[in-house]
Amino acid sequence: MDHLPEPAIELWHKVLPLGLIFFAASFNLTVLQSLKDSIVVVASGAETLPFLMSLCVLPMSVAFFVAYGSMVSRLPERSVFYAAVAPLLAFYALFAAVIYPAAPALHLDAAAMLGAVPTGLHGLVKVVSNWTYSLFFCFAELWGSVVISVLFWSLANETVTVDEAKAVYPFMAIGANIALVAAGCFIRAVNAALPPGSQLLGLRVLVGTVLVMSAGMFAAKAFIDRRILAPLQRQEAAAAAAAAGNGAGRKGKKKKPKGSFAENFAVLKGSAKIRNLALLVMGYGVAHRLFEFAWKGQLRILHPTVQGYQSVLADVSTYTGILTLVSMVGSRLVFQNLGWGVAASVTPAVMGAAGAVFFGATLLGGGALGALLPEQAAAAMVGVGSAAGILTQVFARSAKYSLFDPAREMVYIEMDKEEKQRGKAAVDLVGSQIGKSGASWITQATGGAAGTGQRPQRVALGVPAANRCRRGQGLGGPAFALD
Repeated sequence: MDHLPEPAIELWHKVLPLGLIFFAASFNLTVLQSLKDSIVVVASGAETLPFLMSLCVLPMSVAFFVAYGSMVSRLPERSVFYAAVAPLLAFYALFAAVIYPAAPALHLDAAAMLGAVPTGLHGLVKVVSNWTYSLFFCFAELWGSVVISVLFWSLANETVTVDEAKAVYPFMAIGANIALVAAGCFIRAVNAALPPGSQLLGLRVLVGTVLVMSAGMFAAKAFIDRRILAPLQRQEAAAAAAAAGNGAGRKGKKKKPKGSFAENFAVLKGSAKIRNLALLVMGYGVAHRLFEFAWKGQLRILHPTVQGYQSVLADVSTYTGILTLVSMVGSRLVFQNLGWGVAASVTPAVMGAAGAVFFGATLLGGGALGALLPEQAAAAMVGVGSAAGILTQVFARSAKYSLFDPAREMVYIEMDKEEKQRGKAAVDLVGSQIGKSGASWITQATGGAAGTGQRPQRVALGVPAANRCRRGQGLGGPAFALD
């Protein structure tokens, strides 16, 4: 790792607590993603995912966006992090302790409803009937957008300077990818240690681990508040008092922005950088979700149990973490020698190439084109499609973590504090969720037009996903000149 700039001794008091928060948040994200997907897809089917993303996750994300703006303006600055994370943790604990064991009694009977609605709406019926699982999916989906994209990166960008970021951020990224490997191995170990059918015990072990890791996050955040941010705030207050004594404060104390929904979106409208970053994030969300909807449906066929499904997702996280660590060795060379634009373009290029193999193999194996092949050849293509889906997920996420995300975060560093806070919330929370919901709307429209069912849905998914990935550079083009 000699290509990375080693932080100076005085920077390690920033590297270690920020790295611990990033490690714990990434570990929890991997665990929660595995839990939400295995619970919902195994119980309700992958056809529920588009409805969940567009009708449940998106409204909850917008609601949090509004609440976050209110927190920023009303609460003490140090308290926003805790106030935003605590409700998520409280629900995870409540779900594992009370809601999940009582789910069979709480869920609705979907049999009558399924017969009364078109086939294309069966996924929506299952979202409603298995409403406790759907609610957990939404809360788990918020973790990445809320804790990592908004809260952690806002804290990191506030804690380190532009010059320090060059040394600090690479080491934090290494810790986050080690967390992917550790979480994947931990999930597989838990499932291997438990007897078949121990979903409740496994859920409680994993949620308990999330709570323990979050306690470590809070401890590291408290250290940053006391040892790093408090001295900086005292220096700023002293400088402001000196300026006021010299007559520079005659205009009065600047009011804290109220953080209304309209004011938050005004940042998105008024800043070309924020607006184009939002387009990049939306484009990635559409492309990746279109792929995931199809891939997770295939995965459920091959792994119909919760524990088996979780184990495959755990392996994907492990491989992703390992590949990302390897990719980071060359990512700095890409930024230095090829520039920001090339680094941001690698992810859509990888998704386009690998996704084309997955969709092609899936269509030939069990889709509309399967009838054109001999039976044995079509069966073999199912295995090829499954393997291609895993490779697509691993390589696409690795490219995102090692190149796309760092390229995005570089843009925020030189923004002023207000633009950074409001802009990150708009781009990473609302922009990301609108992109994901856009994929849901495409899936619902094509599924309804084709009369749904797995075969026509895969046909509909394959073309827009491949086109979206190939056009990723076109969408990102204006953002490469971010002004």
